[in-house]
Amino acid sequence: MATGRDTTIYANALQTRYELKAGGSSTGLSVTGLGSISVPWPTDKNSLVKVGEETIADAEFYRRLFVLIENLAE
Repeated sequence: MATGRDTTIYANALQTRYELKAGGSSTGLSVTGLGSISVPWPTDKNSLVKVGEETIADAEFYRRLFVLIENLAE
């Protein structure tokens, strides 16, 4: 049904991939004449690291998006 109002929508979607990286540290001990050792020191410092990003090129994705937008606008 035409309402006399036209709207143009442009959409560009990105898919971003992340990986969970476990962080840890170590501490060292040095004794003169004997040498040094490094001992792992456990920590709970995990972080998400961005490993990739790409534009979504799937036409069906955009078709469904515009159908959803049209339904929400009604």
